[in-house]
Amino acid sequence: MSWKWLEMRLFYAIEVPENLKQSLTNRLISLKNLGRHVRLVTSDGIHLTLLFLGEQSKSDLDGIIAQGRCAVSGAQPCELRALYFFMPTSYNYGMRPTSVDLRKRVVAARINDGQSMGEIAARFKMPKGTVQNILERYRDSGTVLPKPANSGRRPAFSGAALIKLEKDVLDHPDSTLEELRDRSGMMVSLVCIHKTLRKLGFTRKKKLYVRMNNNVRPSQRNAQHGAKD
Repeated sequence: MSWKWLEMRLFYAIEVPENLKQSLTNRLISLKNLGRHVRLVTSDGIHLTLLFLGEQSKSDLDGIIAQGRCAVSGAQPCELRALYFFMPTSYNYGMRPTSVDLRKRVVAARINDGQSMGEIAARFKMPKGTVQNILERYRDSGTVLPKPANSGRRPAFSGAALIKLEKDVLDHPDSTLEELRDRSGMMVSLVCIHKTLRKLGFTRKKKLYVRMNNNVRPSQRNAQHGAKD
C-alpha cells in the first residue's frame, strides 16, 4: 500500500456562515480582473483556518478529533464579520498589466545578471509567479509580449447550455451563483458563472438578477459562439 493512503492533510478550522461566504465570493469575483495572480476558491472551500497540522497519519485521526473537541469545550459563541479586504503592497505590479519595458528588464536580469527568480521579484517588487511567467514566455516563444487574452480557449457555456442558464436565471432571479452552477450541471467556477451572466446581460440588483437592457438577448446572438470564460 502506498504511504499517501496512510496520511491525511489536516487542519482545525471554523465553518463560515453562508451569507459571509456569498459576500466573500462576491469580493473575490471583483478581484479577478485586478491581476492574473489572484487565486480564487469556490464558496464551499472558504473557511477560517485556526491551526494547520499538515500531513498526519490516519491512525492518529481519532486522537486529533478528541484533542480538538477538548480544546473548544466551554468556548463561547462568536460572530464572524468581514470588515475590509487588503492586498500586500508587493503585489502592486500584479494588479495591472506588466509593461513590455519591465518584461525586458526581467529577462535581462535573468540572462545578463544571472539573478534568480526570487531576486528578480524582490528587485522589481513583483510576484515571483509573474517573473516565472515572463521568463517561461520568453523561453518558449522568444518574445516578452504577453499572450493574447483567452487565446485558443473554448467557451465554458455555449449552445443549449447557454440557453439553459439564461432560462434558469429568468425563472429563478433570486438564485445564488452556487445554485445556478449546481442546476447547470457544469463543472465550472463561480467566476465563470458570474462572467457568463454578465455576457448574457444580467446584473444583480436588490438580491435579484435583472437584465441591464431588456431588448438585448445575448444568448440568441452567442448561442453558436458561446460566452467565453
